Amino acid sequence: MADLLRFMFGCVYLGFFVINSRGEPSVRCSDPVVNSSVINVVDLSDSETQRFHLTCPPGYTSTGGSIIVCVQDGASKETTWQPDPSRFTCHAPCSLENLADGVKSSHEGPMVEHRQRVKFSCEKGLLFGPSQALCNNGTWLPPLAQYCDVKHGKVSVKHDGRVLVRYDGAEGSICSTKEWDIHNANVVCRQLGRSPYALSATSVPHSNEGGELVHFESVRCNGYETQLIDCGLFFSSCKTKAYAGVVCLDGDESASEGSLRLVNQKNRSDPARGRVEIYLKKKWGSICRNDWSVGDGDVACRQLGYEKAVNVEGDYGSLLGGPIHLDHVRCEGNEKELMDCKRGSVSDNCEFNFDASVDCKLPEKFSLRLINGTNYRVGRVEIFDGAHWRTMSDTFENSVTPELLCDKLGGKGSYSSHNTDGDFGYGLVAPKYSFDCNGEEGDITECEVMDMEGQVDNEDPVNLYCDKEEVVTMNPQLIMLVSFSCAVVIVACAYVIRTRHHRKRVFRRKSYISDRYDNIATIDGRDEEKVPMDTKEEFRGQLGSDSVFKE
Repeated sequence: MADLLRFMFGCVYLGFFVINSRGEPSVRCSDPVVNSSVINVVDLSDSETQRFHLTCPPGYTSTGGSIIVCVQDGASKETTWQPDPSRFTCHAPCSLENLADGVKSSHEGPMVEHRQRVKFSCEKGLLFGPSQALCNNGTWLPPLAQYCDVKHGKVSVKHDGRVLVRYDGAEGSICSTKEWDIHNANVVCRQLGRSPYALSATSVPHSNEGGELVHFESVRCNGYETQLIDCGLFFSSCKTKAYAGVVCLDGDESASEGSLRLVNQKNRSDPARGRVEIYLKKKWGSICRNDWSVGDGDVACRQLGYEKAVNVEGDYGSLLGGPIHLDHVRCEGNEKELMDCKRGSVSDNCEFNFDASVDCKLPEKFSLRLINGTNYRVGRVEIFDGAHWRTMSDTFENSVTPELLCDKLGGKGSYSSHNTDGDFGYGLVAPKYSFDCNGEEGDITECEVMDMEGQVDNEDPVNLYCDKEEVVTMNPQLIMLVSFSCAVVIVACAYVIRTRHHRKRVFRRKSYISDRYDNIATIDGRDEEKVPMDTKEEFRGQLGSDSVFKE
């Protein structure tokens, strides 16, 4: 009986758990077995329960129960760990290096947790490799192979004139077909930083030996694209025996001595800001920023066809390897061209990273101007499309006339003549714009601008001569007012003259009659009553006769 009481007070039965009087769990399991050496097993057992805490290294994620407890089945007396420690798993993170010239979304830091997805994109160039990947227990699915090809679309020209373009990570040629024309060549030369225009589009023979990579069967450019891969690209096998080639102009035939251009290497779609370059001695060169001011920028902007400068402190890169033409430019502000300003010799402290720049104020969309002429009233007609000045084609329709254009550009009645002979260059071709007029507008700005299908051809630029002596016109109401005022003045003057003349005649007549009346002779020497002269005698008096009419 005593032994039974000692057993009852020394043991406690709590469901599955039996603890002895020495303070140790009476139900014990063998050491837990885990499925990875990275799992850390921490003993949390006490006098009542045998239990362990399973943990993963920092950065890892886990699945399965992290607290396991030793339990005994009441019927079979078997002991097990609940939950099963073999089901506890640590998932390793994935390491992620920075993507050069690229962006990683949905992630911060060098490690990515299990089951997290990351997307990739490029700030510059073309992305190669999958655009997204999933971290799976330390492994990327699919494997990471992303990189940004910043040279994607870059063109080069071989010694024989063959054009090479980088595409899909490799340089290749272009098949020479009938579509390879001067428009394509213009884009290549402009992208190379040479002249905006090519001398010719050529074909370079080949033998198809050596396995030369050919990217495109044909390329179709409109002529105003900033790079060749912006043009229409057609992929197929090259069936001709020639590669596409170009011959770029050594000089810029579209530029005259002292011409300016803005070079924006950061954003070629913004033509109104960039590094100021000037064309001298058949070469484009930079201008040193020494003494460069807003006044200098104003002159440069006006010369380029803009209103004024809004900033001269921008950084738009340097003309590496090119000459520095001007330094210490000092403009008064009223000069027509930058070459009219005072300037000094190029100093030794002017480095290529110190080039002058300007941000010009853009004109309103669809503004018009004349360019490359001897004065502002002669030249090639250009229209501003919101980003660039484009050549306007010779499509005088919808009541649009060269006279109406000259009224806007050179003054009312200034139209002299027009032609399309290309005397003032060709400029950049553009999508066709037309002014929809009904013939009653007094100004072309009252017409509606229409965006038409097709492109302006280089063969039909509009050259206007708005240099006829301007006819001074006035407001019709003002003309009527002036005419009426002049008429009133004339009538008033005539009235005054007539009145004065009439009074003078009356005065003379009265004096004459008085004299005749006083000198009438008396009969028989006697004084008689003076009788006024009759009408005949008065008339004779006006004729200057001294005789008296007799009955």
